[in-house]
Amino acid sequence: MELRSKRNSIRGPIALIQKGSGHIVGVANIGDSIGPMDFADFVPRKNEHGVEESRLQQVFDSGRTIRWKLSDVQRLRTAIPYVHKPGAVTWVTLDATAIAGLQKASPSRS
Repeated sequence: MELRSKRNSIRGPIALIQKGSGHIVGVANIGDSIGPMDFADFVPRKNEHGVEESRLQQVFDSGRTIRWKLSDVQRLRTAIPYVHKPGAVTWVTLDATAIAGLQKASPSRS
């Protein structure tokens, strides 16, 4: 599960970008966007979202209470550079070189 502050209507395959890196590091499928969760639902799902116990209240208070349900999450063996256009925050339109790199990439098994 990915925690976000906004719902989304996109479903299907996406590239995963490590913030500030300029690289695609993985791929996944978005199956649904659910929420917002209340704190009573947020805490027992810590194994799904991976937030450490000590940060649960902080993350919840930040407004990241929407669950993006991800499946088939795979890290790429080699990160793929992409061009990050100004103004792109949640969604980035990938350039042709990045798309070609994804088509050739093979996810790792980790």
